[in-house]
Amino acid sequence: MKKIKLFLIITVLIFSFTDNTFAKGKKKFSGTITYNITYPDNSLSSEVQAMMPATMSITIKGMMTKTEIPTAMVNTIQIIDTEKKTGYQLMDIMGQKYAIKTTAKDLEKDNDVKDVNIKYLDEHKTIAGIECKKAEINYKTEDDSVATIFIYYSDEIDNKSINVFNPLYKNIKGVLMEYIIEGQNDIKMKFTAISVKKRRVSKKEFEVPKDYQITTQDELKAMFGG
Repeated sequence: MKKIKLFLIITVLIFSFTDNTFAKGKKKFSGTITYNITYPDNSLSSEVQAMMPATMSITIKGMMTKTEIPTAMVNTIQIIDTEKKTGYQLMDIMGQKYAIKTTAKDLEKDNDVKDVNIKYLDEHKTIAGIECKKAEINYKTEDDSVATIFIYYSDEIDNKSINVFNPLYKNIKGVLMEYIIEGQNDIKMKFTAISVKKRRVSKKEFEVPKDYQITTQDELKAMFGG
């Protein structure tokens, strides 16, 4: 049960940083981007790390995105319609499948960051066969301390969906291709794109499967002890 709680916390953390990070760029994109997840500078035991997510994929069609994060115990999917500002968070917890509806209010919640300043750097790197640019992001956290992160992004990929939900990345001029997030217990997670596949994406891929039980976040928390 403790491991399941940890994975649910990690899932919320990941989605808070990855929801709709696609900004207006040069070309309309339809397809899937897959990321490798590594854990630099952490003290996770080998047992726990083996249970943590190793990959993340994001499927894009127009104003819709679908983020999938598989793990050994909890598989999670976040479906977002940016235009309608609605979606679902799906969780398959060892065969128990739940779907939580996401509202505009949920998507526009405060991510505890402010005074975001983006500095575009004259540095480049090839990631997943695409030339990417580097940016430095400085922002204030909830305790008013200044934090700095570095990312690589590509402005060659575009689904004409502006990220209005994430204050850190909403003004980035492209898709995030490499970045690091830090969560509870100082767990750092590094996301690096390993493949970009253009393809036709059906709207059915963004539908909630019939075998998922519709529930609320509060109900799900109660099921797993808060």
